[in-house]
Amino acid sequence: MMYFTLGFGLLFILIAFFVHEGNAHVLLSGYNTMSEEDRAAFDLKGFMHLFKWFHIALGSIIIIGGLGFELIDSELYQIYLVGVVPVFAYMYFILKTKHFNKPEEHRKLNWAAGVLGVLGVVIALLGFYTDQGNALVFEDNHLVITGLYGEDIPYMDIDEVLLLDSLPAVKTRVNGSAVGGKLAGHFTLKDGRSVKLFVDRADAQFLSITTKTGKDIIYSSAAVANEYASLMKKL
Repeated sequence: MMYFTLGFGLLFILIAFFVHEGNAHVLLSGYNTMSEEDRAAFDLKGFMHLFKWFHIALGSIIIIGGLGFELIDSELYQIYLVGVVPVFAYMYFILKTKHFNKPEEHRKLNWAAGVLGVLGVVIALLGFYTDQGNALVFEDNHLVITGLYGEDIPYMDIDEVLLLDSLPAVKTRVNGSAVGGKLAGHFTLKDGRSVKLFVDRADAQFLSITTKTGKDIIYSSAAVANEYASLMKKL
């Protein structure tokens, strides 16, 4: 993840130098579609000055932040860094530079900034919700796995329960979330099985549940051994 974060930050710095006044008529979105009259009235020099330093600052923040989060071994924060920070940064950039545009375009730019703001909040909340993980809840007649991609399994539908000392090798993610070492959703294992995972790779043991309909579920937590014992009592 660190190399992706560093490369992502470097990309913004390269944009700062790659797009300039000399090629803005081709590469700068919005300016490249203006009429000659509108371009003559546009403060390209002032805009490009802000454009350059904005991208240098954004790239530097991502690189420095990525290195810092790597030191504290937080892949999750690196994901937030590359997924959320640029969204809010471009929202700020749109609002900061809208005075370069005609007044009649300000409303459209405000809407664009608002959409980015909402998107940033949604991404942040989704990441936070995913980071909360999953938990086992033992109801009277059924087992509930809470959280993202949660499950509700009647005890009578459970065919086999195993306590594993390691997570089977995962091949591909089909439809799920993989934030840091936390996996939730539908995955395919290297042995070809389709499974639903609710695991943290850092955990020492994993609970494997197979239903009578052939559904395979693997769950983990720091207290999974105790949860395994509680489930066996229910069965």
